[in-house]
Amino acid sequence: MHRLIQDAIRQRHDSNQQYSEHLIEHIYSRAVFLEENLDRDNIPPECLWEIRLQPLGGMLEYVDFTKWAYEIAYFDSILGDMLIKTGALTKARNYYRESLEIMRQLVKKDPSNAGWQRNLTLPLNNFGDVLYAMGDLPGAQKCYEESLEICRRLAEKDSSNAGWQRDLAGTLRKVGHVLEAGGDLPGAQKCYEESLEICRRLAEKDPDNAGWQVNLAEALSKVGHVLKAGGDLSGALKHYEESLEICRRLAEKDSSNTGWQRNLAEALSNVSDVLNAGGDLPGALKHYEESLEIMWRLAGKDSGNARWQRDLSVSLNNVGDVLNDGGDMTGALKHYEESLEIIRQLAGKDPNNAGWQRNIAVSLDRIGDVLNDCGGMTGALKHYEESLEIMRQLAGKDPGNARWQRDLSVSLEKVGNILNAMGDLPGALKQYEESLRIMRRLAEKDPSNAEWQRDLSVSLNNVGNVLNDGGGMTGALKHYEESLKIRRRLAEKDQNNARWQQDLAWSLDNVGSVLKAMGDQSGALKQYEESLEIRRRLVVKDPSNLKWQEYLAWSLNKVGDALKADDDMPGALKCYAESQEIMRRLDEKDPSNAE
Repeated sequence: MHRLIQDAIRQRHDSNQQYSEHLIEHIYSRAVFLEENLDRDNIPPECLWEIRLQPLGGMLEYVDFTKWAYEIAYFDSILGDMLIKTGALTKARNYYRESLEIMRQLVKKDPSNAGWQRNLTLPLNNFGDVLYAMGDLPGAQKCYEESLEICRRLAEKDSSNAGWQRDLAGTLRKVGHVLEAGGDLPGAQKCYEESLEICRRLAEKDPDNAGWQVNLAEALSKVGHVLKAGGDLSGALKHYEESLEICRRLAEKDSSNTGWQRNLAEALSNVSDVLNAGGDLPGALKHYEESLEIMWRLAGKDSGNARWQRDLSVSLNNVGDVLNDGGDMTGALKHYEESLEIIRQLAGKDPNNAGWQRNIAVSLDRIGDVLNDCGGMTGALKHYEESLEIMRQLAGKDPGNARWQRDLSVSLEKVGNILNAMGDLPGALKQYEESLRIMRRLAEKDPSNAEWQRDLSVSLNNVGNVLNDGGGMTGALKHYEESLKIRRRLAEKDQNNARWQQDLAWSLDNVGSVLKAMGDQSGALKQYEESLEIRRRLVVKDPSNLKWQEYLAWSLNKVGDALKADDDMPGALKCYAESQEIMRRLDEKDPSNAE
């Protein structure tokens, strides 16, 4: 920690050398003293700023109070940034909070100072960022919305100030991001579109300003994200392709600008994501491979750049994902293993970096997935268990980090899945139930977080599945119905969210399957028919989505089976024929698709 404090002091001194070495040494000594003696978690925020600003022995002879306070706030912000990079989120949160409290006091001293007002938005956004990273979406949203209110006031005060307009657009994207993560897609889209409108105006006003072009590309991609999450793949692709066009122009304009090259790689990945989601695996692979080629070049240019090495590992995983979806398990495994090797090297250089540890766990899960798909369940279990061990350590190290708790829940599910497939139902149930307990806690902690509600529904389904496999149909039905209730609530909350509609259809299928096994054929048929109706609507909404076509065919077969069991052979044959026709068309479109 002392080394980080020294690095932060050095970074600030290098950027602003107007202060004496005596002042720099004082800031360092004070920071070390407080780090060793201050119990930050048990001190009210309104008292922290007084403690942080308390000078040692006549320091105010060297600098006035306002400059001193600003320097401490700025230093805390730098230190927070450094801690974020090491994955020490709780410590980073504490420093950002102190920076925020100091800036609040400065604004109180001079409320009319527009510069202080703008400076207050920076620690608000930083504090929001770390709360978001820790899974505290309500806390993050509160910070971002306060920052947004300030940015709006400043932008309305002087509409000709392009910097304030840019700040407003950036903060709108932050609010949109947290709303999207919480499942409020309409709210997120509204924020993203307002941000996009501002960025378009700035870019049109000054077309030669590359910074405005970069901001426009980012705003377009944000709108694309929320459209993709809502199932509007065509709309998402349109925005992603416009963003890609801008990024390509900038990258071609200056091939030495590594930031623009990285932006191009990211834009290519966005287009790939939506093509992959729509079932266009060849198109997705083409864009992912171009993105990977860029990341190989950047990583080769500077092997010491940890961020580029991590980006390279992500690109390798992306290519592996689409190869896996297309049935090329060998190719997928090769890319996943190469990605894991890169992340292990990064973690070896910085073993205390929690982010690298988490990335190792993610790569291990991917390798486990492909081994499982190939039938290598023993190898898959080995990788899942190593991943689970990492996630237990991370979650135990920082119990307040909700995201790591969620990651632990997912790792438990992975191990449970493989034990279930190996026939170890008691072992699987133990993992699933621990995962379910975690997700219940998270969902109860923040009932407004739609993603955690969805995760809870997944955990309930997992427990239901293993109970069903073990013959406990009553227990299975209970869990399936609780999951169905959650998914119905989510689907009714946002009928345009295709993912939630698809989730509802799967839950209806689960309930239908148990009712069928219990002999309630009419009850099963009712569930299957509602599921079929949902999938018909989704296909009408986006006929180009091949996966939805496939799910529709599957649903038709389910209804056909139920009608057949009810002795309605004409109805059953009609469903089977429609399903067969859909699968024939899909095979003609992509004969190489292994599915």
